[in-house]
Amino acid sequence: FLNDVRVTRTVVRYQEGLLLNGSYDIISWENAKKIISEYDQLIIKPSYLSGAGHGIVFWKREDGFSAIEELFLGKTNYVVQEVIKQHPDMSLLNRESINTLRMETLIWNGKCHLISCAMRMGSKGSRVDNLSDGGGLSVGVDLKDGSITPIGFNYYRLNVTYTESPMGSKFSYFKVPSWNKCVELVKKVAPRFARMSKL
Repeated sequence: FLNDVRVTRTVVRYQEGLLLNGSYDIISWENAKKIISEYDQLIIKPSYLSGAGHGIVFWKREDGFSAIEELFLGKTNYVVQEVIKQHPDMSLLNRESINTLRMETLIWNGKCHLISCAMRMGSKGSRVDNLSDGGGLSVGVDLKDGSITPIGFNYYRLNVTYTESPMGSKFSYFKVPSWNKCVELVKKVAPRFARMSKL
């Protein structure tokens, strides 16, 4: 389905009381610990009834396995994933969070169209870019060339506008790196979700 697209690697899943590896094979807790021990840090996210960044935990090796085991003792399903690195230019906006593009497509008359795009970045000190959970900023993106709008907004302070990122980068001078490749990728993937004409 997405074999030809680079996605975040899931190393362990906790699903309905079962521990699974990245290939959905049932594993023991000892095997899970062996897999987890290969990483210095991981991100643990609820995989069911989740959204807006709620329940996300960043795990470091020094936290030990008990921190993960305590999560798994609860009722929530989780995925344990690699922590990705973003493009150096995106880090200029906020190096603490992974700053993302939210690209909206519409399949119309047999073609996939990019109709809007917003960039999200975490607020200062936040590792997530979700507007509601991390209180991050959102700025529009010009679909022609990937330049971002000079004014950003915060979900909790809609009456306040921002002209620079938490790192002090001016929005008016920033362009999304590899913008054309981003557009090509989203148009390539969107038709695979054909049941949703708007994605």
